[in-house]
Amino acid sequence: MGAAISARRMPKLKTRKAISKRFRFTSTGKVTRAKAWAQTLRRKKSGRARRAKHGEHAVVGGQLRQARRLITG
Repeated sequence: MGAAISARRMPKLKTRKAISKRFRFTSTGKVTRAKAWAQTLRRKKSGRARRAKHGEHAVVGGQLRQARRLITG
């Protein structure tokens, strides 16, 4: 009887690991990401260009909707 009950439950949704490694959720619900090309060809870039790649940046628009949908499964 126990097996029949557990068979009717919906399975847990799996998190998309690639998305969860690239995006972070803040406590207020915003989604942040790192900027691309931060570690590539650094000696050719100016200091300003290298510093521009620091920190987290907000995800906005259609990418925000897509990231939220993908990370929750």
